[in-house]
Amino acid sequence: MSRRAWLTGVLAANGLNESDVQKALGMPEGELNRLVQDEEADKAAWNQVLSFLNDLPSLSYPAADILEDLDDCIRNSGAQAGCTVYYGVNASDLIFTGFRDVVTDRYYGSNSSSPALKSLHLTLQEAWDLFFKQNCTLQS
Repeated sequence: MSRRAWLTGVLAANGLNESDVQKALGMPEGELNRLVQDEEADKAAWNQVLSFLNDLPSLSYPAADILEDLDDCIRNSGAQAGCTVYYGVNASDLIFTGFRDVVTDRYYGSNSSSPALKSLHLTLQEAWDLFFKQNCTLQS
């Protein structure tokens, strides 16, 4: 397997792209592509990339009682109140890791601090529906 194929596969499985790695490592835009394509990367450059990939924390699903947390937030703030839902990709699985109630600024969910986490803004009701579906999928 070529370096290009391997790196592309690892990045895709973790929801990342070359730009994410370059930003995290302080590399100029296109540098990772040049190193892979030209196979000019020396041992130190590859060690830096490999260390970054090895240090990525794995993402965890939140406990099933996250629905109870969402119920409490909905009771306190209303179903249409906003929240920020955090998600990422781990081993090719899309994982919703938790949410932050925008009214109380409190975080609920797994303790994932991966640089690969993304966020989206939903209502509490939409977040409840999303986590309910994720829980159903995990139980089947």
